[in-house]
Amino acid sequence: MGIPNTQTDWLNGTLKHYPTSQVTGNIILVYGLAYSYDGFLRKLAPLKPQAVILVVGTVGQPGSGMYAADGKERRSIDYPVAEAYATKKANLSDIPDGTYVHIPLETNPFRKVNEGPFHPVMMTFFSFWELAIITIGLYRIRQFSYSNYWSIFSIGPLCLLLDIMASSIRLAHTCVDPFWSQRMMPHTVQSALMTLHFPFGLSSGILLTFYCTYHASPFAGALTGGEEESGRNGLSSPNDRFPTTNNNTHAYAPKYTHFN
Repeated sequence: MGIPNTQTDWLNGTLKHYPTSQVTGNIILVYGLAYSYDGFLRKLAPLKPQAVILVVGTVGQPGSGMYAADGKERRSIDYPVAEAYATKKANLSDIPDGTYVHIPLETNPFRKVNEGPFHPVMMTFFSFWELAIITIGLYRIRQFSYSNYWSIFSIGPLCLLLDIMASSIRLAHTCVDPFWSQRMMPHTVQSALMTLHFPFGLSSGILLTFYCTYHASPFAGALTGGEEESGRNGLSSPNDRFPTTNNNTHAYAPKYTHFN
């Protein structure tokens, strides 16, 4: 958006509340517009407004809406656009339509973070971190596959698979357009990449936690067949289950068979 680069600039002109038929040459005040703004701003571009002020309903630091793009061209938005929020004491809707106003425009504070060196450095760090997780996870699954009794739905491979899926989604977010800083992806896609990895990562962690907790509990041996089960069955040791004689004669041979 064409927000001024100076610390404070002034916007002077006639204020018109949207919707209005008098867009050309006026400052247009728009309320309650949802992300992303780009489609609406492209629609106003042929009408040549002097500027557009977007008023959001959430009180806070305005300016983040600049990075909620829709992934399409933005060159046609060639006029100043500002974002503000309204309070009960300072509500722009109270200004009469057609008032000549002097509005101070401050530099967007989000530009200092998103367009500085912070994002490229963190993008590189997080991308390599996710690649390491994916590589280690695939290597461990390959090791599991050498077992004759392995299954992808076993606890170990399943935890790794869920973590690989979560890391792949995070990699797509951090590697391409982290935190909307480059305005390359649509807002909906970026929001999905920021949140879809949570169920996979949490499921992997919870599944592994329950698995480790179960095997660390005193009931694991009783449920899986340990020494307690052997005692109940009258077997003093695992060898008692399949006893053999010194001359390699099977102990369970019929009684009427004679061995010399």
